[in-house]
Amino acid sequence: MILIADMVCDCRKKTHTDQYLNFMFHHPLNHKLGVIRTLFHRCDNVVIEEKDCRQEEEHITSVLKQCSYQASNIHKARKDMQDKSEQRIKKASHKKETFEEQRHGHSTIC
Repeated sequence: MILIADMVCDCRKKTHTDQYLNFMFHHPLNHKLGVIRTLFHRCDNVVIEEKDCRQEEEHITSVLKQCSYQASNIHKARKDMQDKSEQRIKKASHKKETFEEQRHGHSTIC
């Protein structure tokens, strides 16, 4: 089955068919969730305008639903991405604070 996009943005070739791994295919769940994460990661990092990002998110969700992805799977993968991003920011902030403390001789290590 070929799925043709009804919207073509500057970041996608006009010949792009929006064919992705169908959720009903016999592949590991982490591969299927990886499809979702990859598409949203690309959206977050390639699309510049906020309005365009929202349109791209809607397009991705629509295409994934056509490939038998459930809204709950899409939401779960998106939430996992946000949680991991927040953890990376928190970890980086903690490392910076620790470095600053050690640099100024106020280490909390006994």
